[in-house]
Amino acid sequence: MLPVVRERPRLAHRAVGAARSARPVQSGQSGQSVGRPGVPQLPCRGVTDERRGTIDFVTYINDGQGFAVRDDSTLKKITDFAQLCGLNVATGAGTTFEVTLEDNKHVCADPGKKPYSVKTYTEPGAIWPSLQQGRSDVVMSTINGLRYAVQQQEA
Repeated sequence: MLPVVRERPRLAHRAVGAARSARPVQSGQSGQSVGRPGVPQLPCRGVTDERRGTIDFVTYINDGQGFAVRDDSTLKKITDFAQLCGLNVATGAGTTFEVTLEDNKHVCADPGKKPYSVKTYTEPGAIWPSLQQGRSDVVMSTINGLRYAVQQQEA
């Protein structure tokens, strides 16, 4: 288990207990795409009919959708959006994750529960401090991206 560092909290890959750490907790399926030459790449933005009109997409990696939480979170495995009710969920701005989260808020509101709040960040580097500092309870991203980010915190 990693020690708790108060000045710069660290994320742990899987151990539970450190006050400022995180772990990936779920995976699914999605893809990342690249654009044609001269067109900016749109990683994690997903393929849509509108984007197909201006960009030639090539799926080059299958990656899962997942969540990461601080190690002191009570969430062990996220299998339903209803588990996120009342929490702050961080994700990249303009991503398919943002759309998915917004589209599923009703799973909390319909039964009268407090919906989760979607916190979007244009800079991926801002997502992790929001989790470390407690401004976000959960991060939704690609499972490979989550694993990489957690490993960088452990280094």
